[in-house]
Amino acid sequence: MKTVIYANMDGFDIVLGSADAVADPMATASIVGPLLQASDEAKAIAAVNAQLDELKMRMYRETPMGSPYSPALLEQLDKLGASLLPLGQALDARRAALMSEHAIYCTPGRGESLCSDEQEAAYKAAEKPGYRVKLDGTVIVDNIGKAYWLKDTAAGWAQTLVTCLGVDIPSGAVLTADLTDAQKAEIGAQFEAERVAALTDDARQAEAEGAQAQAKAKVVQVAGEVGAGISQQAALDAAKAEYQASLVAVNAKYGTNLA
Repeated sequence: MKTVIYANMDGFDIVLGSADAVADPMATASIVGPLLQASDEAKAIAAVNAQLDELKMRMYRETPMGSPYSPALLEQLDKLGASLLPLGQALDARRAALMSEHAIYCTPGRGESLCSDEQEAAYKAAEKPGYRVKLDGTVIVDNIGKAYWLKDTAAGWAQTLVTCLGVDIPSGAVLTADLTDAQKAEIGAQFEAERVAALTDDARQAEAEGAQAQAKAKVVQVAGEVGAGISQQAALDAAKAEYQASLVAVNAKYGTNLA
């Protein structure tokens, strides 16, 4: 017999482990006692003890006061006494067997349940990665802690964190760890667009002007290098072209008309 330890998780009784059940020795002994007394082993011991008592009485009657006991009777006494040892061992074995067969187990505590050895084996056989074994022996999927992304045609990418037992990962979803670089870039662009859309008009204008200032600073730096003879005029032309392209991207991102 085993004691199963379980806990209620999200409304399901989930097996956490097991241990040998603990028998109540006093309650078990109250049942085993009469059975042990009626056993063949106990009767055999009682018969030998009766013979010993009879032999001792005979030795007392047949031996004069102050005289030694008969060697033959002493030898017989020793043999009878020695025969009790294997009988006692057999009785102990019988007691252990009866205690096991008729064991009354202690009442399980909170979060514990008694089950057979076969049921415990069934629990262990049902274990598999990504699932939890329930007290009724069935399994339930366990994706708790996993985050997945799902793309909707209209709303774009959305992340979900699994927090309960029994939640499957939807078809088409991608676990965070499995996102490709392209998907990560797409999600990043979507979140940035959502962030910008949530800004006030003033905040959006300020960010756009800040981005324009950074782009201008690069052109000014290259212009200084050209003036100092460090860079060629072609580098300045390229910087100006890059600035214009950056300005188009900034206006597209923030919905501004910076020039």
